[in-house]
Amino acid sequence: MNIDEEWAEISDFDAWDTEQAMVQHVLEIKHGAIFSFRAECRQDVSEFERRCHIAGLQPLLTIHKVENYPDVHIEMRTVASIEKLKTIMRRVIDSHVMIETLRECPLAENSLEREYECDNDGAARRA
Repeated sequence: MNIDEEWAEISDFDAWDTEQAMVQHVLEIKHGAIFSFRAECRQDVSEFERRCHIAGLQPLLTIHKVENYPDVHIEMRTVASIEKLKTIMRRVIDSHVMIETLRECPLAENSLEREYECDNDGAARRA
């Protein structure tokens, strides 16, 4: 069974019935990749996180508020690939900033400048 199939079986942190499963999950994430990105507001991150949970992922997010702006900067540790994260982000309305600033690196190393030529064509838009 690969890691994606395992995550499909463990869909919700609260539903875990053993402490051992929770510890195993935390250890897997600890060895996962570090990503960082910028979002236009906290609500975008909440929706992204909700959709990660639906997809069977339990990323560890650290959210930093930007003073005097609604923007937030996020550092995240997860076992997911950058492609999978972008796929999930595309399901969030108006997620272009998250997609265009997502990089596999710690927040301190991410310029958070938008990469306008990245593939965000599938990003959901507000009506």
